[in-house]
Amino acid sequence: MSRFSPGNPPVSQAGGGLSQGSFDSVKMEAVGFVGGLRSHILPEEIVKLEKQGIQMALAEAMNSAIAPTMAGLAVRDFKPGTDFEDGNDMPIKMENWRQPWSGFYNNTSGESEIYRTNKDVDYDKKVVAIWGVRYVNCGPGRLGNVVNTSLITFKDSAGNTYDTWQVEGLDVHPELYAFTPIIFSNTRQLRIFHYPKIGESGSFDNIQLVGKIIERRGDNVNGLQRVDLLSTS
Repeated sequence: MSRFSPGNPPVSQAGGGLSQGSFDSVKMEAVGFVGGLRSHILPEEIVKLEKQGIQMALAEAMNSAIAPTMAGLAVRDFKPGTDFEDGNDMPIKMENWRQPWSGFYNNTSGESEIYRTNKDVDYDKKVVAIWGVRYVNCGPGRLGNVVNTSLITFKDSAGNTYDTWQVEGLDVHPELYAFTPIIFSNTRQLRIFHYPKIGESGSFDNIQLVGKIIERRGDNVNGLQRVDLLSTS
């Protein structure tokens, strides 16, 4: 989907215009990477994004031999206390979304590491897929600003940046969705950083990561056999 108005080609900052022909030749899918978040998305586009994220993660899981067959894999929701540790390699002793999980933000001049994966949480036995954020624990009648961090950055332990999400839009939108799902394979340890807003030291957030965990069936969930779902007996 183009982010420009049809029939209204953008004008470059240098003052020159793009011809209609060159504008029409721009293909978003040809871009090397389209990152960040979007706030305006149709329900059917969310379903498509979820399916894309899960399929990408399943393909990565099979490529990494997490299970010998697709039937040996399970797709489940995140469990923060099971899937992550905090930035100090300490266990997160709860399964709800709170950043930081204990205490408050204490760095308002740069990034604060909030979540990481390691051997303690079996990072090498699962694939992580993330395609959005949702602000929780605020209720439908919230008033004023709710989010105390401006950016979330996703990196691996080698320092490679996968994407940076500007999340201040959560003040006016309950959910924001990625242009491109983030996939962490079982060979990469994940690092998630928040950038608290200036003056927000002593505050915290309740930002849910929207996505799924792909792991071996039986590690945390078993699910039902398909024959059980279809049985009429």
